[in-house]
Amino acid sequence: MGRTILLGLAAFAGLADPVLAQSQPAQPPATSQNPLEAAWVAAGKTAILGPAKIKLLDQGELAIPAGDAFVPAAEANQIMEAIGNPSSPTRFGLIVSRKDTDI
Repeated sequence: MGRTILLGLAAFAGLADPVLAQSQPAQPPATSQNPLEAAWVAAGKTAILGPAKIKLLDQGELAIPAGDAFVPAAEANQIMEAIGNPSSPTRFGLIVSRKDTDI
């Protein structure tokens, strides 16, 4: 993993309280941030921290364990674009670890 991705994952390690997408107003990223930093900030505001269950439309649920976080589709696409991958209208979200690791 690149250094910037690890920095983004480290941002999740510091989150203590669950943050739900419905409870946070949308805020534009600060102009002094690069696109990847701005994407991780946005993801941190909408992330659902484990343990949690994410509904997969009418197909079932995805269990997010403690120590991981689920980033909703819009913010997941921002992260993917910032690291050089395409956005996808079919992307449901992104699961990231909040654990400190030395990968």
